[in-house]
Amino acid sequence: MRRLLENISRLPLVGFLRERWKGERSGVRLLLLLIMAASACWLVFGMKPWINGVKAAEAAGKDMRATMPFVVDGSYYAAGFNFVVAGLLLAGVRWLARPCGDVPGGQGEKRGLGRAGWIALWASVVLAAGVFARYAAPRLTYSLWVDEETTARQLIFGNYARVDARGKGNLFGERVVVKPVSWSETVWFFRTPNNHPFFSMTARASHTLVSKISPPAPLHFREWPLRLPAFLAALGTLGVLAVFLVRLGFPSAAMIVPLLVALHPWFVRFGSDARGYSLAFLFEAFCALMLWRALQNGRWRYWSALAVFQCLLVWSHPSGVYFLVALNLWGFLAPWVWKPALPRDEALARNGRLFLASSVSAMLFIQIFLPNVLGYNYRLQEIGEEVIDAQMARMGWEKIRNMLTWFAGGSAWSGFDDPEHPFSFTLPGRFGGVTPGLMLFLVAVAVVFGFGVGHFWRRGGAVRWFVLVLLLPAPAMY
Repeated sequence: MRRLLENISRLPLVGFLRERWKGERSGVRLLLLLIMAASACWLVFGMKPWINGVKAAEAAGKDMRATMPFVVDGSYYAAGFNFVVAGLLLAGVRWLARPCGDVPGGQGEKRGLGRAGWIALWASVVLAAGVFARYAAPRLTYSLWVDEETTARQLIFGNYARVDARGKGNLFGERVVVKPVSWSETVWFFRTPNNHPFFSMTARASHTLVSKISPPAPLHFREWPLRLPAFLAALGTLGVLAVFLVRLGFPSAAMIVPLLVALHPWFVRFGSDARGYSLAFLFEAFCALMLWRALQNGRWRYWSALAVFQCLLVWSHPSGVYFLVALNLWGFLAPWVWKPALPRDEALARNGRLFLASSVSAMLFIQIFLPNVLGYNYRLQEIGEEVIDAQMARMGWEKIRNMLTWFAGGSAWSGFDDPEHPFSFTLPGRFGGVTPGLMLFLVAVAVVFGFGVGHFWRRGGAVRWFVLVLLLPAPAMY
């Protein structure tokens, strides 16, 4: 192998590229070349839409609930798109990957923690994790509910079916078996948008591993392995959030905020829920931390990590794109409002690297998720525009009010009372009506949130404009 690599390095083309692409831009150029090469290989050697895609499957009368025709179409179109985009980025590397220096003493660094401070910080995070576990851990063994059950049945565990003595499906068969789902269905089945693919993959891996170590009774499964990735992601979120606040220059808040988050009903619910929301929390925190560190010192490792975490965020839950829009808007603005002011070349370098990182992240996501989009679009065409219009008609003041009270107290304002379900109640129902206690609670939440936004605003510079990330995603999603 060593001799082979030495021989390759002596090739004239390799020598030319090495001489032509000296410096830190060479790694970026190599990555983009690899993306172009992989895309070209898929376009040439991969399955073709006109042979194995959706139109061909329809013409052959195949079951359109299968995922592979959409995988063929989506992967092929995504490869063509990524080949072109990677080529354009490669042509612009000279401007997008400019040299980017450190800015010691910049925003956030002057309020760092010493050794004792970091010990106190992690002690507070452990306390917050313990409080969260106290409320969330018992929920891990609850029965699956609505979307959780759909996720387990369609994407992870499979369906129960009766079969005859020959193993053929038979409604009156004497045996009940589990009809498993394939990994392609776990990753790409999206006829209903219940699939949060990266969570479904981790939940299936967790369930499979636990079942091999300690097999359940025949035809049984355990709920807690399905929810374990969400639970662990929630615990990780508390730590990443604390580190981010320290790096941002708020060490005191870093010791308090994780506990407040751990107590929030929404965080407790989704941190023990067999869906992708908790993973989205974790990757949002990682994205914010990696972007801030990249803005501070410009190192490629942080830009690379940002690209990976952005892709994982929207792969865990597609609605994360609204957070990323706000985060990238702040990331492009931050170098121009930095305190102390950055040189123009440093600001442009950071903008270019953010554009590169987000573009690579988008290419990765499009490659792995376009099959899901095509499958869901096919389903929308099946159910018709009338159903879609009826769904959209439900958006209004009631939805806005419910969104605000979900944020404030983890429960809707109206429309979710269910006497037969102990965990389905509205916020007024929890307080026994629209009482003074409820109004006092809402005012307190608004004051705390306003205090936090004001604290960011008073800091000035790039930190001030982080309020865009706090305020824009919810109205953008609506």
